[in-house]
Parts: sequence; structure tokens; C-alpha cells
Amino acid sequence: MDSQQATLSVRRRCELLGLNRASFYYQAASESALNLDLMRLFAKRSVCRH
Repeated sequence: MDSQQATLSVRRRCELLGLNRASFYYQAASESALNLDLMRLFAKRSVCRH
């Protein structure tokens, strides 16, 4: 990265990439422990039925 690129704002970088700024800041939420436990139970149940 050259010195000129280092001075580009997040807004301008997103604009150049065709990326929505909200996408730049987005962080995916992790699954809750309860949801992970339920998914494991459903997976076990579906394996036992086949």
C-alpha cells in the first residue's frame, strides 16, 4: 500500500470497491450455546432415524 492509499477514508475505499459501508463494519453474530446444543440434538435425531 503506498502513502496515497493510506490516506483514503473508509468511505472512499468502500466507494472504490463498490462496497456498502455497512458491509465493511458488519460482524457476524456467533451462535448461542443453546442454539448449538439444539442443532446437535436435531442432528443426532436425524442420524438415528436413517
